[in-house]
Amino acid sequence: MNNDRELLQQALDALQGNWRTDESDKAIEALRARLAQPEQEPVAWKMKGVPAFATSRPNDTDSIKWDALYTAPPQREWVGLTDDEKHGAIWTGGEFGDGVLWAEKLLKERNT
Repeated sequence: MNNDRELLQQALDALQGNWRTDESDKAIEALRARLAQPEQEPVAWKMKGVPAFATSRPNDTDSIKWDALYTAPPQREWVGLTDDEKHGAIWTGGEFGDGVLWAEKLLKERNT
């Protein structure tokens, strides 16, 4: 089965080959950003079905016998709104709820 990086690359290749829209361009940029991050290395391995662990890479790291264990991925710094964007959220659409939805959409784009 493909690993996550291979799947991300396949999705990126598929999006780049189709008609482009604003949404597909955003998806392409998100995929590129994720693929640019370094791939994490396992910190240990656990033998399947047995309470056995290895802290150095086993010679037989066949996926049938061993599961790689990882630490939590590094956390990205939160990207908030500028003062102008906060002010814009108040006035967007003339309704308070519209401004909140606008701000939520903008924050999701920046932080995912």
